[in-house]
Amino acid sequence: MPNVAVYLRISLDQTGEERAVERQREDALQLIKNHEDDGWVLYDVYRDNSVSASRREKRRPDYDRMVQDYEAGRFSIIVTYDLDRLTRQPSQLESWIEASETKGLRIVTLNGEADLAKDSGRLFARIKVAVAKGEVERMGARRKRANEQTVASGRPAPGRRPYGWEKDGVTLRESEAQVVRSIYAAVLAGDSLRALVRDLNVREVPSPQSTPWTAFKLRQVIDRERNYGALIRYGVVQPVSVVEPIVTKDEHEQAQAIIAGRAQPGRKPEKHLLSGLAHCAVCGRTLGAKRLRDGSGERSPYYVCTSRINRTHESDGKKHPTIRATILEKRVREEVVKAFLYGPGELFPGSDDGGVAEASVRLQDVRQRIERVADAIEDGTIQKGRAAARMAGLHREESAALAAVTEAQARAATGRFADIRRGVFTPGERVSFEKVSEVRDALGVEYDALGFDQKRDLIKTLLEIVVETGYGAKRARVTHTVVTDLNDETHEVM
Repeated sequence: MPNVAVYLRISLDQTGEERAVERQREDALQLIKNHEDDGWVLYDVYRDNSVSASRREKRRPDYDRMVQDYEAGRFSIIVTYDLDRLTRQPSQLESWIEASETKGLRIVTLNGEADLAKDSGRLFARIKVAVAKGEVERMGARRKRANEQTVASGRPAPGRRPYGWEKDGVTLRESEAQVVRSIYAAVLAGDSLRALVRDLNVREVPSPQSTPWTAFKLRQVIDRERNYGALIRYGVVQPVSVVEPIVTKDEHEQAQAIIAGRAQPGRKPEKHLLSGLAHCAVCGRTLGAKRLRDGSGERSPYYVCTSRINRTHESDGKKHPTIRATILEKRVREEVVKAFLYGPGELFPGSDDGGVAEASVRLQDVRQRIERVADAIEDGTIQKGRAAARMAGLHREESAALAAVTEAQARAATGRFADIRRGVFTPGERVSFEKVSEVRDALGVEYDALGFDQKRDLIKTLLEIVVETGYGAKRARVTHTVVTDLNDETHEVM
């Protein structure tokens, strides 16, 4: 008894109710029933709903599964509504024709047009698929020309609704546009993408696909030239655009430069607040983060000398420090708060963006010049000696520009926190002990609200952290680099 496979497909199901493929299924099952006397037995139904067969690279999951099942010998008859439901690709049709000629595969269409066992049927099938393929190509050319005309007139080509705009791609959807503005504002203020992703997901802000935000998805939104009203066609900005912008071109370029400035090629961003900022008192290496078992047997985050992480500490025969992450981070928090609580106001002028955008733009420019020289070396359009000298100079510029970005980020973080300080505490006023305690608590809350990278920038600016061996929080030796008067330990934060 021959096993029968039923293949169902429709290119576009606008309602999602699968009515068309259900009609195909009912008619196919009736045909199989009509051949009960011939021993036909249904093996499986393969259904690709709302899936086009016009492009070779387009995946059709059930079609691929059907091909695999046929190659495994699980059926010998295919029932489909029409040949163009099965395929619109001449190469795929030829594979089925070869199977019909060499292996006895039978393809039955519900409209009775195809019989691949006969040369006339094969000729008809080839003509039909070739005509369908030609029409698809003509439709594609017409659509491409129409899209080019639309973009040239200043309007975006039709497609998926862009996040931040209505379906026309021109008019702002204010609720989403406000999200995009807030993302740019946060980047310009120094927030990292990681911190932004965390914040957006905690606040359950809808993403473009209504799924959780990711750094990749966030970059896709930030990178769009459309955000400042530009239309791009084949990588070229079109001279006319009626798209309503969300941000200015300067804001867009500054955000791009800041993100590029934070990224250091070949180096992964830190995931833990004090990784690389705290140092080992024994060997001077930085501390990294590692999960270790505590007294209860549970794994908890610790900061550990990197010599222990890399297993090189045994070579010097010394004991290197390990400290629970919560203990060290709490101690550092207290010292940051102490600096702003007791430090003179002139040390923290505030209201300063630190020049992060300008420094980041300079860094991005240097890196682009490095890329151009590298391309020239690869193309052989620059002499090796000249290229080496040029690269050496550019790398020195890059180091200086990166240092300027780091300094600017630190100034921005300090300035922002100084503004917060003035909001809760007026320098020079006489305050009671209770007021000091209240201000300290308020500064602690504001510190907690800072983004991950903003905290790291603030800590790098204000403190040097060295961890001794032993136990307890006091083995963390914290030195103030800005409010140096605090190093005499006359101020205690309880």
